[in-house]
Amino acid sequence: PVITTLLENTFEGVITWARISAGVYEGTITTTEFTNLKTGLIITPIGVDLNCASSSPTSSTVRIQTWVPSSVSFADGQLNETFYEIRVYP
Repeated sequence: PVITTLLENTFEGVITWARISAGVYEGTITTTEFTNLKTGLIITPIGVDLNCASSSPTSSTVRIQTWVPSSVSFADGQLNETFYEIRVYP
């Protein structure tokens, strides 16, 4: 996903996003701040019919997967004008 507006960053590290494959994006942070089972992504699509899932496979990565509901495969271009927030709970 392309970040056009960063509202706030309370992490010590910087997150860099990369496209892994169609509809699969991974954010890698320069530190190890994503605690297993305590990291959550809140994704709010605006004006699109979107299915998505998120996870934190390691302490330095988060992953977002998107697909069109009528499709059985992942799809790019589904996060336009989408608000998402990454939270790590103590």
